[in-house]
Amino acid sequence: MRFPASTLVFVLAASAAAAQQPAGNPVTTSIKRLARGSGRNMVASAESMPADKWGFKFKPDVMTFGEIMAHVADDNNISCTGIAGSKGPATPKPTDARDQIIAGLKASFAFCDSALAKLDDTQLGKSVQYYGSPAPVGGILIGLANDWGSHYSQAAVYLRLNRILPPSARPRPKS
Repeated sequence: MRFPASTLVFVLAASAAAAQQPAGNPVTTSIKRLARGSGRNMVASAESMPADKWGFKFKPDVMTFGEIMAHVADDNNISCTGIAGSKGPATPKPTDARDQIIAGLKASFAFCDSALAKLDDTQLGKSVQYYGSPAPVGGILIGLANDWGSHYSQAAVYLRLNRILPPSARPRPKS
């Protein structure tokens, strides 16, 4: 059977367009990748700041470095509890010791990774509890991404003010 040339051109063009489309679940795939990178950078920031600098803040009316790290862990746990539908790990308090806050930060990112692993793009509009009110999963993901970006940039400034190079500014090992 012979096909007209226009049919062949259409099939080739459609095939090429389909090949350029992102794989299934582009939004949740992207947020999962962002969560892994943000987790690495936040934990590495926390581990880079010496214990005697965890109370550092450059102005009286801003959070200390330790308060930022505890806040990120708390927000991760609250946000990912809504997504997972189950309670997250214990949240460290800003007054806890450095090692406790780092452990809580790591646990919060692991909890979010676990919650996000079960998500796909069909669930973005699903309503869940978030800070005591209903919210769409997609909105929570936007909030998480915003929180990770803003608080990592805060941490990077605090590190630089203490003459410590932030994790994302360090040379990457050659592979």
